[in-house]
Amino acid sequence: MKTYIKYANNKVYNLLFLLMGITMVMSSCKTEKLTPDYTESVKDIAGTWKVVNATVNGNDIIKNIPDNMTQISAFNISFKDGKYALKGLVPFIVSLDGSYTLSDPQYPTDITFAPNGGKAITTAFTYPITQGQRQLQLTFSPGCSSNTYIYTLSKIN
Repeated sequence: MKTYIKYANNKVYNLLFLLMGITMVMSSCKTEKLTPDYTESVKDIAGTWKVVNATVNGNDIIKNIPDNMTQISAFNISFKDGKYALKGLVPFIVSLDGSYTLSDPQYPTDITFAPNGGKAITTAFTYPITQGQRQLQLTFSPGCSSNTYIYTLSKIN
């Protein structure tokens, strides 16, 4: 009988220790919401940008068609206070000055050009850093949807 009581007491103690252990583990597993100490900066495209690379359907039009180099090298676009201004005539998504908006100020994937007196047009937009310099890359089809232009622009001021 003494052995049985001793055995029963051990079972109770073991069960209590097990329940206490489970309770301690469960109460120590708090999930904390981690928030970063920083926020992504707003992408600032203000300034004047020139074309440094241009392709049509994957073909480099600067290297492969030298006459286009003259026109493209004269082209630039200036962004300031939500407005843009074009200089030079090349195939582009718009042909008139106007206003622009980015799809998201911190993580833009699209840019919308709204030419003065015209219909707003949205196109793909990336903002990569290449060789330590910020660039803009615009992908668009001006007119014929089977021709896809990709202009890579670099800031000149």
